Amino acid sequence: MNTATFSLATLAPAIPEIALLAFVSALLVIDLFVPDREKHVTFWLAIASLLGTAALAGTLVGRPSAVTFQGMFVADPMSQVLKVAALLAVAVTLVYSRVYLHLRELLRGEFLSLALSRRWG
Repeated sequence: MNTATFSLATLAPAIPEIALLAFVSALLVIDLFVPDREKHVTFWLAIASLLGTAALAGTLVGRPSAVTFQGMFVADPMSQVLKVAALLAVAVTLVYSRVYLHLRELLRGEFLSLALSRRWG
């Protein structure tokens, strides 16, 4: 018999992923109300989301390994370092590709949310 209980402590290792999910959701909703000529606002919100998530993941770098969600989520120091590196690499890639995205009218919430919602864990 499984006597699994839920507590907020079980969510602690997955806080960066949960925050990124909240940022992506907020970005899509905000993008609905931003006029086409001001799409740079959603771009910078996406960059801020990536940097904020990288900062959250960076706070978990020195912690010991943690297994949660009945063994389906493992957070160890190496995975946290790689997660921070990947988030920063995506942020740098988006900054470098800003002009390209703007010229081809891809600087929209849909594209940015796809860039942010890649699997990082």
